[in-house]
Amino acid sequence: MTEIVNIFKKPNYFNYFTFVIFLLIIFTLISRFIFLDYRAIHHDESLHGYYSWLLSNGFGYTHNPLMHGPLNFHLNALVFLIFGDSDYTLRIAPAVAGTFVVLTPFLFIKIIGRYPSILISVFLLISPIITYFSRFARNDIFIALVSIILIYQVFRYLYMVDGKKNLFLISICLGFIFCIKEISFIIIFILGSFSLIFSSFNPFIKHKLNLNYQFTNIFALLFLLSFPLSMPISSYVFNFFGINLVAPSGSLNKIGMPIGNVAIITSFIISIMSLLTSFVLGFLKFKKDWFLFFCTFWFIFIFFHSTFFTNPAGIITGFWQSLGYWISQQDVARGGQPWYYYFLLLIKYEYIGFLSFFIFIFYRKFKYSIFEFFLIYWSILNIIIYVIASEKMPWLLVNIILPFIFIGGILINELFTKVLRSNLILIFKINILIIPSFFLILFIFNSVETNYVDSDKPDEMIVYTQTSKYVHLLSKEIINEIDKNNANIIIDTSEGFTWPWAWYMRNHSINYFDSTKEETYKDIKFEDYDYILVNTYNFPKLLNSRENEIKYNSISQIPFRMWFPENYRFNSFKDFANYMREFENISYLFGHVFKKDFSQSMGNVGLTILK
Repeated sequence: MTEIVNIFKKPNYFNYFTFVIFLLIIFTLISRFIFLDYRAIHHDESLHGYYSWLLSNGFGYTHNPLMHGPLNFHLNALVFLIFGDSDYTLRIAPAVAGTFVVLTPFLFIKIIGRYPSILISVFLLISPIITYFSRFARNDIFIALVSIILIYQVFRYLYMVDGKKNLFLISICLGFIFCIKEISFIIIFILGSFSLIFSSFNPFIKHKLNLNYQFTNIFALLFLLSFPLSMPISSYVFNFFGINLVAPSGSLNKIGMPIGNVAIITSFIISIMSLLTSFVLGFLKFKKDWFLFFCTFWFIFIFFHSTFFTNPAGIITGFWQSLGYWISQQDVARGGQPWYYYFLLLIKYEYIGFLSFFIFIFYRKFKYSIFEFFLIYWSILNIIIYVIASEKMPWLLVNIILPFIFIGGILINELFTKVLRSNLILIFKINILIIPSFFLILFIFNSVETNYVDSDKPDEMIVYTQTSKYVHLLSKEIINEIDKNNANIIIDTSEGFTWPWAWYMRNHSINYFDSTKEETYKDIKFEDYDYILVNTYNFPKLLNSRENEIKYNSISQIPFRMWFPENYRFNSFKDFANYMREFENISYLFGHVFKKDFSQSMGNVGLTILK
């Protein structure tokens, strides 16, 4: 942020530029922190919240790749220690990260200029996706923040602002990004492959650039530091020899870890050899500076994965199981979304950035700066990788849209500047600018509706399997009964019903049962409980149990989790193409996705409450 400070010192900028930044900060803080506890806690949020709460209360933390990296948990625990634990404080850390994301474009002032930076910042502020997941207790906004800072440090190094210092800061960014989420490999692959194209390692392209040396160092640093952590990929090779280095989903072994003694020994040898290779090649390339880069990276990684050196097993799971687990999940295809899923979301929520990408390519007539070329490269590879990946979720859009938003800011600044500097009379200039202004207003309206009106309603596609607001209200009612009347509660654990109840009831003693298991009804005296919360689907099994006579004063049913009606799915591209041949079908699909005109009810899992 030194550029901002320096700019503040220049009198010709102070009057308007400082004021703009001030307004952006105010609006960002309002948009990120207002009504943070309004929406019911999502299943994923409750996992992050509960285990962070355990850590803040001295019960430690054990890294589990199911919930991604450890950094989010440590940040949440810190917030809980300072401000206490609540639905609001659970979302403070992502809200802070989301605030800084909005301000990151100002880091690039010397690369892209003041006005594009302002526009990009504004688009990040009003982006429906960025705003939504800045108010959502998951890892995604954190990796967006660190990714932007990493890219900034890379390009700062390319122009040799600080040299060694930038490489050191890149090492720090890499250490943190591997403590957040496994998609860190994607952004590092994109940065690394881009650097390789322009590096001296590429024998096929003769460059006329003065940046070959810098690109070579960037590629070497990214590759050598991330190389050991990428070793679970070798499982694809060793599978041919019957050595399973990554346990598949559904395995009796730890998913993502080696199976059998041979596989364990093999993975250990691979890990040691990759670390030695990384260290030796790094030393040959960077000499004594490599000690600083290497040690900094691994200190950050070990510090958080071991939870301040209290959980040594976290180093092993972080080193191998993190990537191993998500390799195994590619066969599961969680979410089961079609290949065009992200395109629907981009057109619905982020159409300014998405359309700007295509306009920018042809408007510039294929003449781009290095940074602009990278943004295009980043955009294209992002789409290809995330479309190919089997798991498709709305929160992954946070990473997809970043380059689109940057391109949108650069493009719109150029177009507005061209119009304002043209020889057209003022009235024509105003008329030309009205059209994009209209779309901008629609964009803002869409963002407000998504984040503050319908943020807990799954008639929005990004509201993915959201906990019902009725659960939110029920949790307050139950907690009040426990505090006033010492009520006894028992909750069904089937279909993941433990969450978000484990978070809501974290400070109270409750019991759980599994409604799918017959032995449950033999061992539990349900008549001893004031509240029985059971999966509606399994409720008849509870009532029909012969071993217990369940008495209750009232019974009610509410939706537990709800999701967007998935009428947009097709089994294959051929089915989609055939469907889109009819105008009526196109009209319906448009109404379904964009106008929320549903021909079927929302998907939901029900909860039955017995009092």
